[in-house]
Amino acid sequence: AIKGFGEGTSSNLIKQGLKKAANLNSNAAKSNFGIYEIIKDGQVYKYGKADLARITQSTGQPTRLHQQLRKLEELYPNSTIRGRVIDDLGEVTTKMAKGVENSYLDFFYKTNKSIPLGNLKSYIPRWDKKTVYTNIWTGWKTIWSIKRKRIYIRTTK
Repeated sequence: AIKGFGEGTSSNLIKQGLKKAANLNSNAAKSNFGIYEIIKDGQVYKYGKADLARITQSTGQPTRLHQQLRKLEELYPNSTIRGRVIDDLGEVTTKMAKGVENSYLDFFYKTNKSIPLGNLKSYIPRWDKKTVYTNIWTGWKTIWSIKRKRIYIRTTK
């Protein structure tokens, strides 16, 4: 506890701090967002959004990008992994930053007919009722189809 403020004060301050941090994930939250790109062995691996106000001191990179790069370097020790912020969006809402991230992914998908490997779990092309793409990393074909508001995914070699 903080002297003179009672027993529950320090835990309340911690709870308030955690509540503020969690709120950044809500669509209405505002912060200095940016879009980053991760390149693995010369090919786009992932697009993502990061809070540019949170910087890791050791690298000078946004914390989210730093975490992703560190994790990938552990997973692929023999690969060349680079990451950089490609678009500083300024002070915008989380929803707006997600929209810009999806625009980058839409453009990548339209031009390459593939989805970056790091975005496979989170991105579904939104303009096709039935989409077939070949993963540039594995050669596997994935078929996305939307029927009665349900998404069906089938993967074949």
